[in-house]
Amino acid sequence: MRSKTVSGLHSARHLGPAQWIADSAMPQAVGAPTSHNTLADTGVLTGLERTHPTYARTLSKGTLTIECLNWDQAGDRFDAWRALAAKSIETNVFNEPEFALSAAQHFAPANKPVFLFISEKRGGNQTGPLAAVFAIQQPRRVANVTGRLWCPPEMAVGTPLINPEFGIASLDLLEDWLASEFPAMGAFMLPMIPATGSFSALVQAYTGVRMLQSCQFDLRSRAVLRNAPDTADRVVRWMGRKRHKEMRRLWRRLAECGSLEFMTAKAAVELKSATEYFLALEAMGWKGKRGTALICAPSLATFTRTMSRRLASQFNIEIDALTIDRFPVAMAIVLRSGTDAYFWKTTYKEEYAQYSPGVLLALGMTSRLLNNPDTRFINSCAVPNHPMIDHLWPDRIEMTDLLIGIKGRSDARFTAVAAVEGGRRKMRAAAKSFYHKMRASVPG
Repeated sequence: MRSKTVSGLHSARHLGPAQWIADSAMPQAVGAPTSHNTLADTGVLTGLERTHPTYARTLSKGTLTIECLNWDQAGDRFDAWRALAAKSIETNVFNEPEFALSAAQHFAPANKPVFLFISEKRGGNQTGPLAAVFAIQQPRRVANVTGRLWCPPEMAVGTPLINPEFGIASLDLLEDWLASEFPAMGAFMLPMIPATGSFSALVQAYTGVRMLQSCQFDLRSRAVLRNAPDTADRVVRWMGRKRHKEMRRLWRRLAECGSLEFMTAKAAVELKSATEYFLALEAMGWKGKRGTALICAPSLATFTRTMSRRLASQFNIEIDALTIDRFPVAMAIVLRSGTDAYFWKTTYKEEYAQYSPGVLLALGMTSRLLNNPDTRFINSCAVPNHPMIDHLWPDRIEMTDLLIGIKGRSDARFTAVAAVEGGRRKMRAAAKSFYHKMRASVPG
């Protein structure tokens, strides 16, 4: 293969369909459906699925109106939703219709959200362009409950989509809806949002104008990359010359195992096959043994297939692979929104662990994205202090969970909710710490 070396690693080339599809020896992952059609795709929807959620249907204020929809009803507004995503105050692929609808469609009923669509009012019963979309967890009707934006583990960013022209007005109408529908709600949680940025500034401005209390929980750092002319050099310096040299050596050693290539699937037909490869490869590793691989949960596997197909139709997903003799030893799923890229999932074949194939893949993916002038920002989607990506990428953003008060509710109620939330998080952190200590103490 003719290739160009960037920072010691080979640059990506496009993956030809024949290589992964025509004569593929890897069978389709267990549990893969013979057809990806869904009730929503075929238009066959029962009367039950077409009913509204058991919440207030509409509420209007000024020039805006809010309505509460199921996932299938939200799908009817797909085009308007996509148009909103293109001009949102912050990009977030996880709240765009391709990802959010796929998750809401296939997740278990207890994990499904309801969607609040805020639109500009038109004459009669007509609605105009969308001003905002909020996906929220279905709250319980108990005293001092905390409402929450929907942000399941598969989502790495919780920022909602909001037209900046209607920022304050949209938050105002959201709070009016929550206050009227859930009189016992004491506060509302905005999880997994950047602590600085346009949306955070909007929320701060809103709570200041409405004199609402707010507090942050779990401020944490996440590795990211901001694409600039010197970013590739900064990555090398951050890694250190010794580690960078070691990666070059491991690349050469891995190449001794067979024909080593770095490939990227972008076309829809390639992505369908690459998604199955990813699901199968992940299931072979430690996640499969623990039962946490995507394919171990039929709903997550089907969600991944549907989501990748829908994003492929918008050219907003890419799957990178490090292959030996055309079979993947490491893979990564990259989601896209505008000029942002999201390093969503990665996996590798554990029999090659001594060569660090996951690190080599991440470096190849990094080089590919930095060489794309349409990519300005790369989100690692990683937990704090990630043992791999934190040692490769030098840039950071702060993520937080922001709790805000509900209009018309007493400060004492907010204080009570905040205290309960803080206590719950401390107990969870203590339990998690105890669990890891117990695991470390078990021999073998």
